[in-house]
Amino acid sequence: MIASPTPGTAYPENSSENIPVSLVCEIIDGKPYYYKGFRDVLSGDKTIEDIMGCSPLQSIVIECILGALFEGIDRRKYFIATNEPGVYLNDRTTLAGDILIFERSSVPITNQYARVPPKIWIEVDLNIEFEKALDVKNYMALKTQKILDFGTDKVIWILTKPKKVVIAANDHTQHTIPWDVEIEIFGGASYNIGRYVDENEPKFFQ
Repeated sequence: MIASPTPGTAYPENSSENIPVSLVCEIIDGKPYYYKGFRDVLSGDKTIEDIMGCSPLQSIVIECILGALFEGIDRRKYFIATNEPGVYLNDRTTLAGDILIFERSSVPITNQYARVPPKIWIEVDLNIEFEKALDVKNYMALKTQKILDFGTDKVIWILTKPKKVVIAANDHTQHTIPWDVEIEIFGGASYNIGRYVDENEPKFFQ
């Protein structure tokens, strides 16, 4: 399927496919990437709503980041988008993120996906269906490069299971660090995910 500029719609690339558009999470170079658990929806074992939400741990991580951002950046100048905001790169690539930071002056307020790059792109885990671990690495590398090539300054992946943070910047640097290290997001806003979770929700790791 090929994404349209409008959220929630897509154009069929192959009419033989009978997978609802609502199960497509992202499209990269014309290839659809489906939500994790989409086969359970197709089989009738789950509903679409069952596979679309965040886990409690992911929600806590997002809460931590948003708290740091709300306190640390100039919100008159920058706009913080969350709840899977979509970004339209071109006719064959539409992506979604968890937290995106835009310059307010660059983003028209419409009911369509943004067509400009955010300054910062933050992902908390992956909600895409993969067959094997290599597919995960390839997807992360591909998506990260697409975002950076589009003009974003920094891409941050927060991976809750291994407790790691992967940071890639448009200066061609990339590094992976433990999530209990203080990390600057943008404009002086920083966070320490591991410490925040330990102090507020230690039950996740008991």
